Amino acid sequence: MGMGPMSRSPVLEAMFYSNVLIAKGEIQSFYVTSKNADLLYTPSGGPSRNDHEGSWNYDLRVLGGGVGVMGYPFGTAVADREWNGVIHYNVNKVSFLSSSLSNSDEYQNMITPTFTGENTAYGFMFDIVTKDSPITIKTLSFHTDLIQPDIRVFVWYKRGTHVGHEQMPESWELLSDTIVRGERYLHRTPIPPEFFKDVKVNANERVALYISLTTPNLRYSNVSPSGNKSGSENENLIIMHGKSVLSTSFGLNSNQKKEWNGSIQYMVHEANIGPAPLLLPAGNNDVSLSGLTGGVTTSYAGGNGGRGAMFDVFAKGEMPGFGGIVVTSIDFHTDSTSDDIGVRVYTCQGSFMNHAYDSKAWKLVADTKVTGRGPFKKTGIVESVFDQVYIPAEQVQAFYVSLDRPNLLYSDVPETVVVRKVWSQSEDVEVTVGAGLGYSMEFTGLQEPRLWNGSIRYSVADIVTTAPTPRFTRGPTPPPFSAVVVTSNPTGRTPTASPTSRPTKAVIVTPTVPSQITWPVVYRSLATTFAGGNGSFGNLFNLIAPSGKGGITVTNLDLHTDHPGKDLQVEVWTRNGPFEEGTQSVQCCGWTLLVRTTVVGVARHEPTSIPSNEFPPVNVQPGETRGFLVTFDTDDMRYTNYEENEDLQYAANDDLVQITVGAGVSEYPFRGRIVPNRMWNGRVFYRSPIG
Repeated sequence: MGMGPMSRSPVLEAMFYSNVLIAKGEIQSFYVTSKNADLLYTPSGGPSRNDHEGSWNYDLRVLGGGVGVMGYPFGTAVADREWNGVIHYNVNKVSFLSSSLSNSDEYQNMITPTFTGENTAYGFMFDIVTKDSPITIKTLSFHTDLIQPDIRVFVWYKRGTHVGHEQMPESWELLSDTIVRGERYLHRTPIPPEFFKDVKVNANERVALYISLTTPNLRYSNVSPSGNKSGSENENLIIMHGKSVLSTSFGLNSNQKKEWNGSIQYMVHEANIGPAPLLLPAGNNDVSLSGLTGGVTTSYAGGNGGRGAMFDVFAKGEMPGFGGIVVTSIDFHTDSTSDDIGVRVYTCQGSFMNHAYDSKAWKLVADTKVTGRGPFKKTGIVESVFDQVYIPAEQVQAFYVSLDRPNLLYSDVPETVVVRKVWSQSEDVEVTVGAGLGYSMEFTGLQEPRLWNGSIRYSVADIVTTAPTPRFTRGPTPPPFSAVVVTSNPTGRTPTASPTSRPTKAVIVTPTVPSQITWPVVYRSLATTFAGGNGSFGNLFNLIAPSGKGGITVTNLDLHTDHPGKDLQVEVWTRNGPFEEGTQSVQCCGWTLLVRTTVVGVARHEPTSIPSNEFPPVNVQPGETRGFLVTFDTDDMRYTNYEENEDLQYAANDDLVQITVGAGVSEYPFRGRIVPNRMWNGRVFYRSPIG
């Protein structure tokens, strides 16, 4: 009903067909018309009143430069007319915007990060992560500054992250190759659904999307410092920050995090419950405890933190007879010394990336209070309150450590390091780069990549055989026992806001090794020199275990630097065979990263030690030569010049190991620049079986 001149004539919300989503920075056009010539507007004052003026408040601007329409439903346009009216709207208080329309038992949804569009490129790659419900992606809209009617657009997708697959078209599936009309700067350009292949994405799954044009006119935005550090999200999914592609399909890309401009239109389906995690098996006659224990540490460098961290643990499978590991507890890193820190540990099968936001897929294995030991120290969870977790050989198990306060410490990693990259390892397991969780609620606000700071404690499980199975990587081991692994079939638990009662603990009966069976081991160290005299970023050298002896297991190294009190990032790499066969780069030739950690320099002519709990043992078999690269990320490594006319066969040697004269490394990271005849300054700690 019309309310007359100078009064508002409202349109009832019930008669308004659909809410209209307007993303940050986006322009949306409206046309208001009436069957009768009763709609009033105002002359805008001439062409000087353009798109950059009009009416506005803190949330939006109604642009000037509109037109009157002399007819119904369309007619002659009269320029420079200003609409008279009021817009009713709601403001989303978070970094995402979404709208939905009812459609039977499913919903048609849309998520739109932003349309500020400060930058242009040929294409854009990014990941999306679903939450508790599966979805089907129906189509996309994107942002371009073109208005022409013949824009060719391609859309590809792949399961998992785009990282590491930026220039691998064979990893991707084409969803759309079509021609669309560009809707210009600050407007959405949609891809018709009939030219877009639907994609079903499971609950708590990560997939990658890649949108590409044939010209550098795809718009994207810088990441806002005040925005979500991971991306934009709504109740169904997260659009992660991505990267621009600076040339045509699968070409050069930028490593800087940017924000995609566009909308994803999708359908929501009924949620699926994820698989239950695999805990310690009950009465498994094929696996027994070997009596061996182990541990692996990532880092205690800190530098960042929040309320939680997720990461993956992989049980290796190269060793004969190896049946996996049983995680018995963990240590973590906190800057708090409070005596009432609430800590929970969850686990699930597979990578955390597949279940990061699906709380139903995780099992609670520890829920207790501990006393924090403060920065750079281990804060442990006693084994009596930790439900052991069995990880079979060649399987991945995810862990999530959560505190009741934002005092869990983890570390940032270099931009070149991606999620799930192996960071630390032992003879039995690998621990990967994961994610930090900084929000007050569990299973929210992932920030990645982040390195969990902590240690895994475990027992080794062997496959039961009728005869002893050699385990060459650990030296002599006792024959397999007829051990019994007993549980009371713990029931699954869904995380709750308050602690739940703990199930019956798993009980492990470990047989006793007969006292008459012994395997004597000698522990030694061998130093070259700490004379210094020269230096740069690092050193290459070989360790040789003579034939006819028992071989050695390297357990740690000391280094030489002349910067006392300085924090130094050290890396230790190794390869099977002499270093001379791998001088091109550590990215080839079989090099494996053993340690990446921070040490504090001691003094010139004095050893600087690598923390022993961060150095995984390395075996050198009898008659074997193994190459080593020890490097800082700064030129603070000291070594000693060696003249070829000096009659010196080895830098140091004894009856069990020989250290060769090696080469200096004059760059970081190592890419082949070496200086020959440079003697590593340091000490090798090792053990060897006797007899």
